[in-house]
Amino acid sequence: MKHTPNSSHLIQSFEDSLTREIQRLPVVMDHAYGATLVDVDGNEYLDFLSGIGVMSLGYSNARVQKAMQEQITRLIHTSNYFYTEPLLRLSALLCEKSFARAVFFSNSGAEANEAAIKMARRAGRSRHPQKTQVISLQGSFHGRTSLALSLTDNPRVKRGFSPLPEGTLQVPLNDSTALRAAMNPNVCALFLEPVQGEGGIHPLDPEYLRLARSLCDTYDAALIFDEVQCGMGRIGTLFAYQHFGVTPDLMTLAKALGNGMPIAATCVGPRYADTFQSGDHGTTFGGGPLATCTALAVVEELLANNLPEKAKETGAYLKSKLLELQALGADIREVRGLGLMLGAQIGCNCKPVVEKMLQRGFLINCASENVLRFLPPLIITKEEIDRMIEAFYEILQTTPGGLCAL
Repeated sequence: MKHTPNSSHLIQSFEDSLTREIQRLPVVMDHAYGATLVDVDGNEYLDFLSGIGVMSLGYSNARVQKAMQEQITRLIHTSNYFYTEPLLRLSALLCEKSFARAVFFSNSGAEANEAAIKMARRAGRSRHPQKTQVISLQGSFHGRTSLALSLTDNPRVKRGFSPLPEGTLQVPLNDSTALRAAMNPNVCALFLEPVQGEGGIHPLDPEYLRLARSLCDTYDAALIFDEVQCGMGRIGTLFAYQHFGVTPDLMTLAKALGNGMPIAATCVGPRYADTFQSGDHGTTFGGGPLATCTALAVVEELLANNLPEKAKETGAYLKSKLLELQALGADIREVRGLGLMLGAQIGCNCKPVVEKMLQRGFLINCASENVLRFLPPLIITKEEIDRMIEAFYEILQTTPGGLCAL
């Protein structure tokens, strides 16, 4: 059990000044190193969530820290009327390592997705005035701005915000028949997460993605991959589409792209790279020198140390350990995912398990009500995985009736 008197005092003193949209855990974090967070009381927590898929390089990567420190003393911001060297170098590197011909930078995954939708609709309307419909999947999550929310299939996060923008449709996950039936000449884009994150860690079938590519070609629609959570090396390749062997027309990145620095990218293939012209879209902070300098260091670190391959190997080890727990009677119904993006579906609400793991110094969370989500930094070690699994097993051993008795 963690003792947190300083956290409790700070929360009680100041929490009334915060709005209530986020249900925070009762801990005030102070600093971090490697894959470990430390609270204001000195308690340590091994982070198997990576700040919700953000801190893929951990909390103290030397290359990233050096790049940020040097850029802060040089230039933090200038308007987007000007180029900066980090902006040019990062866009060129992302294009070199992907299918993209051009990149639009913004600040969050929702913004990157909004830009992708706008681009697809602008291109669609240029071909036919009615070509504006966007199809996404049931269980999807694409952001909380109004347009991104219209693509998201989660009634809880949509509640109370209607009317949302029209022209979107959700179809069942991995259901080829439903996808074929939904596609029509008015569809301008098919918007997919190659591995669904918030919906419960659901990888899409490779055959389904190949069908999606074929249907988009047939109906002259954009295939858009939301890689905000599953990209940047997490599932074992630098970009998730490379694992599946299916190339989209647009791809969105955020979260781990900046390893804590807010930055997002809408990567655009040749067919759509010239869709936006001057004044069609914009951003005040997107592509700023501090953010792009940081992201450039992140991508260079991923490539220099072959961290996507490490994520593949370490993820296989973590998955095997979760399956061992399942065999021991952990009430785990299914373990699924790729690389270091894994989910363990249990037979009940997983919130009590998350709280018990927090008390033992390990951070995980729920993706949907009954899926424990594991998104550790790509630098996580097998020894750290073993420590987490041991704590998980201790919960089983000390809880008569198993996880669902908590």
